[in-house]
Amino acid sequence: CFDDFLECFSSRRRKVVKKERRKIIDQGIDIKWIQGADLTPELMAVFYQFYQRTYAKRSGHLGYLNAAFFQALIRLMPQKLLLMLALKEQQVIAATLSFVEGDALYGRYWGANAEYDCLHFELCYYQGIEYCIQHQLTCFHSGAQGEHKIARGFEPVFTWSAHDIIHPDFKSAIAEYLMEERQHIIRYHQQCQDLLPFKNSSGASE
Repeated sequence: CFDDFLECFSSRRRKVVKKERRKIIDQGIDIKWIQGADLTPELMAVFYQFYQRTYAKRSGHLGYLNAAFFQALIRLMPQKLLLMLALKEQQVIAATLSFVEGDALYGRYWGANAEYDCLHFELCYYQGIEYCIQHQLTCFHSGAQGEHKIARGFEPVFTWSAHDIIHPDFKSAIAEYLMEERQHIIRYHQQCQDLLPFKNSSGASE
């Protein structure tokens, strides 16, 4: 269970997580998981509004994906979708959409109708971890970037992409840049490892 997961944390970080989760209860917020046949076009339309709000706030546009895309997901792959709703006084105030494939959870699009203390952490991270534990999934990809994820138990991992640069001068210049960038990424990865909340190898708590 989630408490077992927290036992791997240092005592200081464990207290922080528990305090963050307690704030959700104190604000009267409930979380509901929706999957499969329970996913309706109406619920997806509600989620899409939150999705647009997030992009409007951060980027000044309404997102890269349109409403038709999200509605198509319900028709084509409902069993691979996980919609998590946050409710306050029986009204949906926030939502996340993630994808389930094999033994992994891939997250997540997210949005809320207002700012709520620690709701982003709860809905985007802690609920996903709980879902993985309950469904015996071994991996939770919580999305790129965000050092705040590391303190909540997400280990930094290397990832790759493959590109063919046709122009020879560009190819040479990019290859030279990547030689330096790889060393930077290796150092950054180690710095992130040092921020993990887990107990040290001796089992002592901070």
